[in-house]
Amino acid sequence: MSGAKLNGRPMKKAFLLLEVMLALGVFSVAAVGLLYSLNAAMERAYDCAMVGHVREQTASRLAELRLFPLKPGKTVTTDEHGVRYQLNVEPLHLQNCHGVDLANLFRVRMTVSWNAHGGEWVENNEIYVRQTPK
Repeated sequence: MSGAKLNGRPMKKAFLLLEVMLALGVFSVAAVGLLYSLNAAMERAYDCAMVGHVREQTASRLAELRLFPLKPGKTVTTDEHGVRYQLNVEPLHLQNCHGVDLANLFRVRMTVSWNAHGGEWVENNEIYVRQTPK
């Protein structure tokens, strides 16, 4: 042990190297944890923005349906974000309290589905539309 001295300089250098390696290890664990939490926050922000987009588009599509004559049936469309809109229009056969048929009533159901970081999301919407003949 000619180079290793107990109270000499080479031992202090070894402890200094060990301290630096330990500090780098602690820093790298903290940095990875920070990056992981930032990534999770960004995923949640994207999911919230996507929910806003989907709800805005759904409201717009349902409002647009009232402008044109409805035809019973099912249609499926997909937008540029991969959101799937399934529309189901069916006539309603209802009567008022006097037994008179209420004509031109429709039940409109829209099921919206899309993939997000938490898996597949689905929203169901239902409105009732009365159309007057033009």
